[in-house]
Formats: sequence, structure tokens, C-alpha cells
Amino acid sequence: MNEKMKYNLPKVPRLLPSSLLERETSFLGKQQLYVFVYYTIAILVGLGFNLIGVSGPQKEFNLVVNSGYILVIIMLFSGYLFRKITLSFALFGIIMVTQIATTMEMINCAHTPDEYHLMLIVGNTVLLAVNILFSLIAYLEYTPYVLGVLSMGTYTACMKITENGALNNFFIIFLVIFAVICVLGSRLVHNMRSLDKENTSLKKDEEEFFDLLGQNKEQVRAYFELARARQDFDKTKALLDMAGEDMRRNVIANVKEYLLMQEAGMLEMETLFPEMSASEREVCLLILQGKPLKDICSILGKKESNITCTRTHIRKKLNLQPSDNLLKALQERVKVKK
Repeated sequence: MNEKMKYNLPKVPRLLPSSLLERETSFLGKQQLYVFVYYTIAILVGLGFNLIGVSGPQKEFNLVVNSGYILVIIMLFSGYLFRKITLSFALFGIIMVTQIATTMEMINCAHTPDEYHLMLIVGNTVLLAVNILFSLIAYLEYTPYVLGVLSMGTYTACMKITENGALNNFFIIFLVIFAVICVLGSRLVHNMRSLDKENTSLKKDEEEFFDLLGQNKEQVRAYFELARARQDFDKTKALLDMAGEDMRRNVIANVKEYLLMQEAGMLEMETLFPEMSASEREVCLLILQGKPLKDICSILGKKESNITCTRTHIRKKLNLQPSDNLLKALQERVKVKK
């Protein structure tokens, strides 16, 4: 079969509309967009269940705080959709609003330290850890440290207000958890931001390179495919068509000129070195052009051992001694013949 089998990998389904995804061009921006959208949805669903009485505390204070929480979240989301605020600002805003609303609920619970409210304080502390994880997934720099300090400060305040020993038992555990999440998570954020900057820089360099060539990526790839290996007629035609009209015309013209010059040089070499074979004359011509051994091997498509053997035959036919310089001997022959 002439055509190679192509294995098409299944496409990953889009989790967001294309029109929304196209707003962010970098990997970092797209990741933050996913976190922003899905975190917003998760918060609205969770708060919605609370407002309709399905889950969470149902006191007037909690309902008022959660209503304001929803309003701010919707404002941030709408602000980004209508391009009034940046994605980074909207994402930072939603994370900080979550931190503030949860802190207010924990402090309120601490003033009525019954078993249910103590459980809410511990549960909300876990939610604060989840909030930090979302800031890490969104690659927000330094934010995890701010959230970690605020979270432990809130938990400490709840301990002081309630004066309950049960909360004291969890303090060291939460302190270690928040410290590990913040330190390791911030390192991850730093590494990912560095990779994103490097990726952006590489893309910019690539665009500048292709602009300098005046060709696109497909045209340059077609050129290298032609240079890489011998192709049949149909493949050569397809690659030249891919290269574009101007590039195709230039390649053909340059190759023709090279072949004419090569043929003229070989005809002259036949006159200058009649005793040598065609392959030996090719090597002589390249030596006279000042080509080193590595370049001669590359041009003729032969191994170094083959070229070295040919050079030995040339030296023998020219009656050279081991100490004689082959290039100078060839130049002397050309000078004498001319």
C-alpha cells in the first residue's frame, strides 16, 4: 500500500463554548477560565440549596450572608462576561469573597458554640482548604499564602471565642495541612507560571522565525520533507504544491542552477583529471571548493570511510607522498592545466 495508515486520536470534547475559550490564548489563561466557570457554578449550586432549605444553617444571618455572597459572585461573573473586568481580577475576587463569607459564618458559629456549630466551624475550615486548592489549580501566585494565613487566623479566633477544647485538638492538624498545601502548592504555581512564560516566548520566537522566512509552518515542513529523503513523483508534486507558488518556483530555479554549475564543474574536472573516475572527480571538485570531510560526506551522501578511501586513490593517482597536501596538489594541477 502506498498510503500509510493514519490513526486519528479521539478529540477531547470541549467543556466550555468556543466563543468563551477563545478569549484566553495562553495555557494559563484557559486553565484559569475553566476554574473560574466551574467554581462559580459549584458555589451557586451549593448556595442555592442552602437558600431553598435543603442544606446548611437556616438562620437569618446565614441566609443574608449567602444572598449577598450569590449577588457578588453573579456580579463578578457578569463583569467578566461583558469584559468589564479581567479574568485574573474576577477569579481572585470569587476566591476572596468565598474566604470572607466562610469566615463570617465561622465567627458567627463561634458565638453559639453548641455541637452543631462546632461541627460547622470544622467543616468550614475544610472548605477554606478547598478554596486554597482552587487558587492553586488556577495558578494564582502568592494567593495561597494569604488565604492560608487568613484561614488559620479565623480558626484561632474561633478557638478563642468558644474556649472549646475540641477545636484545640484540630489546631495542629489544620496548621500542618495548610502549611503543606501553601508551600508545595506555591512551588507548583511558580513552576507552571515559568513553563507558561517559556511556552509563550517559544511561540513568539516561532512566529518571528516564520515571518522572517516569509513562509508558514506547513510550507517550511514541506521544504524539509523534500530535503530529508527521496520522494516519488506524486509525493514530490504534493509537497511542492504545499510549499506555495513562489517557494516552488525558487526551489526549482535554484536546483536547476546548481545542477548546471555542478555539471559545468564536472566537465572541467574531466579535462583536468582524465585519469580519475567520476566519483573521484566529484571529491576533487569539492576539495577544491574548500569543503571539509564532513561536508563532502553530507553532499555526496557517503560515509567518511568511503570518502577517505577515495581520497587515498586520488593521492595514489597523483603520485603524492603521505606528507604532501592534497589540496595544494590539486590546485597545482589546475594551475598547470590552465
